[in-house]
Amino acid sequence: MFAAPAAPAAPACKEAIVENKVVQDVVVAPDENWPAALTPGQVLRIVDLDGKQAVDFLCYNADDPADRCNAADTMKYKDGRHD
Repeated sequence: MFAAPAAPAAPACKEAIVENKVVQDVVVAPDENWPAALTPGQVLRIVDLDGKQAVDFLCYNADDPADRCNAADTMKYKDGRHD
């Protein structure tokens, strides 16, 4: 389960709750953010529509904020470095 820290209201989005279907389809403007909490089994897909940006992405375990995604550590482990 992931959760984002409190942030301004999310951009407008299309929503539908259907098993194995899109729950939200959101276009986030530059310099904006999109906070959300995922439930077990949900999948988050991030797409750069213009192919010109890297995505700044942070995610945390809602029950244990110390459990988080750390891109720098992920890259080190991928390359076999464990400094």
